[in-house]
Amino acid sequence: YEGLVKELKESIKNFSSLLPDYPLILQPATGFFEPPFEEMIDYQSLALEYHPNVKLLPRLQIIYNLL
Repeated sequence: YEGLVKELKESIKNFSSLLPDYPLILQPATGFFEPPFEEMIDYQSLALEYHPNVKLLPRLQIIYNLL
């Protein structure tokens, strides 16, 4: 988990330095590593420490049982 957080921080810093005016959109992965929504909220909070515009796009097809 710590390695993932460190990698996430570095990726966000890189994104923010390259595209400071663009929103950063986080969406959970499908398959083996699919974090719970609560964990995604934590990732969004972490990302907001490094970038001012972070959106969380939940997988609505899963929430509404469309798949």
